[in-house]
Amino acid sequence: MPLEAAMGRVLAEPIRAQDAAPPHAVALRDGWAVIAAETVGGSPYTPVILIEEPRFVTVGAALPAGADAVLPPDAVSTEAGFAEITAPAAPGENVRRAGEDAGAGLVLRAAGERVRAVDEAVASGAGVSVCRVRQARVRVVGEGAASALIARLAEAAGATVERGPCDDEGSASRTDLLAIVGAPDPETVLSQAGAVVAPALALRPGEGVGCALAGTVPVLVMPDRLETALAAALVLMRPCLDHLMAATSKPRSVTAPLARKLSSSVGLTEIALLREANGGLEPLAVGDITLNAIAWAQTWLAVPPESEGFPAGAMVQAFFL
Repeated sequence: MPLEAAMGRVLAEPIRAQDAAPPHAVALRDGWAVIAAETVGGSPYTPVILIEEPRFVTVGAALPAGADAVLPPDAVSTEAGFAEITAPAAPGENVRRAGEDAGAGLVLRAAGERVRAVDEAVASGAGVSVCRVRQARVRVVGEGAASALIARLAEAAGATVERGPCDDEGSASRTDLLAIVGAPDPETVLSQAGAVVAPALALRPGEGVGCALAGTVPVLVMPDRLETALAAALVLMRPCLDHLMAATSKPRSVTAPLARKLSSSVGLTEIALLREANGGLEPLAVGDITLNAIAWAQTWLAVPPESEGFPAGAMVQAFFL
């Protein structure tokens, strides 16, 4: 797909520079394009005289044949067709040499990594306009805010999303992950899906979340609750999608001290939402997550079931939402 359409997608193949970049030496500043060897010894007291006036170039312009340096505008004065050089230039000064940005075939972004905005710009500068990506196909069944959140988080992870039930065998075969939100009878849905992996999870929030495999397709079932859908997306859907797309990029995270104590229940994995405050991370909610906490949250972490939480000042790693 075109690079500008691939933001957040997982690369199936590396992005490589097609040709050497830049293809020829270019100026890094406005000034005079000169041959460095002809400027040796130049100073205001003993200027070097050039019979042929050098060419004035602007930033990004190609240097004329033979030129290998750019002098500042005030380092050259021209009179009567002659040029006085009042400062020496070193070879390559104020110049980007041919191929210095990237050699032909250089890997600019590896397979398995997600395409960033900066990758599009770098690739364009190296003559690349398209890339090959690996997209998981997610089908979200359900209405309301929870199903919409699942769909948006799947898209943010680099997947393509279709909404609504599978209406034929073709649509089912095009699905790599199925998320069913708000099913009236989750247990029946799971049993009909195929091999039940877990009818329930010791996850909070996560009441009513279960998972199965329909052949090789992961099936996630969850109630129509926003906080539960968020938890299911973070601990189940996102890792599944990373696996399906062979993503190697790790989620963005921050390691910082807790601004205050974070308490958790033993025996359950509890999702904690946090925000950055005073150089640390302030817990907003643990397990019992409100809409207000979701609105203010910047990061999250999962407190393992054997832990009662963390004291104030403890260093924790939290992932950006």
